[in-house]
Amino acid sequence: MINYIQQIIAFALFEFWLLSFPLGISNDVEWHILFFLVPHTITYLLLGKLSINPTKSLLNASIIIIMLFTFIYPYSLHMQKLILIFTGILSTFLLLKIFSNLKTIPNMPLFVCIGLALGNTLVLLFKQIPIIDEPFIYLFYGISLISILPLPIQPIKDEPLLKELKNWLSFIFIFYLIGGIFYNFLLPQYLKTIKSEGLELIFYITAVFGAFLIQIKQKELLPILGIFLGIISFSIFQTENPLLIKYSLYLSQFSFGLFDFYLITSLLNMSDSIKVYSYGLGTMCLGITSGIILVGLMNNSTLFPMVVVGNVILAVSILVFYFISKKV
Repeated sequence: MINYIQQIIAFALFEFWLLSFPLGISNDVEWHILFFLVPHTITYLLLGKLSINPTKSLLNASIIIIMLFTFIYPYSLHMQKLILIFTGILSTFLLLKIFSNLKTIPNMPLFVCIGLALGNTLVLLFKQIPIIDEPFIYLFYGISLISILPLPIQPIKDEPLLKELKNWLSFIFIFYLIGGIFYNFLLPQYLKTIKSEGLELIFYITAVFGAFLIQIKQKELLPILGIFLGIISFSIFQTENPLLIKYSLYLSQFSFGLFDFYLITSLLNMSDSIKVYSYGLGTMCLGITSGIILVGLMNNSTLFPMVVVGNVILAVSILVFYFISKKV
């Protein structure tokens, strides 16, 4: 039981590090997010294509290097982009190690739920604490990764990509494409309307617990509910009413809480394969990255066409999900 607790704490603290450091260090997503996400995505896809199974030495070295990069980030103004690039590459190995351990846990969905909820709760709490000495918080971010070092190295099989996952990759990409659009477009609008950042994570945390309860009886409902909430979120956002913009992001967080839980548990329920984890996570990151780039190319567009595009993509997602469900 102690080992299981250790594994879930490592997962939660990695989630905390990921959301706080490479994905949360600045609201100016146009320059820093892509320096992390692009190499992160490419590395996942290359690992899947080449079936590279990281060794124990590489995994442990990656943890130490990322910790050091996190420590020095605030002091390295001229190297920050380079730090994010290498962090994006090396952090893929960490998540693969965590996934291979989560696979071994009995009642895995419950522990995934706890890990996602705990990681986001830590992010929420730290956003409410006024930090005077900024470098200190980066020290804490880095130290949190120590929890991954003691995890055993679980072997990941080199197997052909499952037909089941092949059918799902397009669906995963389309859904997380919307995540990229929301991150780069909706969040900055939301931040203009609030006094305290991070409260939106309460809805993500609630959704994760709700997803765990729903999956006990009918797991297939999770992506359908996630898409339905996404459509509503996009629809009410076009009003430009500050109160409704808040509700739009809250619904979006709920939507992605449901789908994140669904995706992670689905990948872990498939064959313990380097291709399954790498292609599944890589496709998710590719969707987010593509969404960010798409919005960056549409800076001069009006709000209404953006909402229309989002609704069309989500509607297509429902059709893709329906036909994929028939094939699986």
